[in-house]
Amino acid sequence: NWPLRFRRSFATASSYTNLGSIYLDDNQPETALSNFMKAIRTDHTQIDALIFIKWLQANSTPAIRKKAKRAMREVQDIYLKAANNNLENNEYQSAADAFNLVLSQDIKNIAALYGAAQANYGLRDYKLAMVYLKKALEQQPNNPDLLNLKMNLTP
Repeated sequence: NWPLRFRRSFATASSYTNLGSIYLDDNQPETALSNFMKAIRTDHTQIDALIFIKWLQANSTPAIRKKAKRAMREVQDIYLKAANNNLENNEYQSAADAFNLVLSQDIKNIAALYGAAQANYGLRDYKLAMVYLKKALEQQPNNPDLLNLKMNLTP
């Protein structure tokens, strides 16, 4: 049973997603994009809104594509913040899922690679943690946080 404030924010976010799809059907992509972003800002688990933004990024005019690309960068920041909060609260699976959403958009995102390595370390999936860590170390071989985690993962 979810607390009332979570149910309200989910309902509000779902309303924004629904409004966005109506505006999209009505050939108003800029207003649709605005509503999809409101949905994600209200509740970052609004995957439908994310899918619509990705669709706009691939199937719109150059001006809307540019705005959708900017929106996706904001979405990445929202997911990184949520993932780091989950990591701090030892909610490793939720953190790993959120980091993977960021990585699905930007496979070289250092913060997401490091976070995914930490989350999988917390889940005791040391092999997968090492995979993420190696990808991060390819980009920043002297990063002290990455090297410290590597010491913890290396027998």
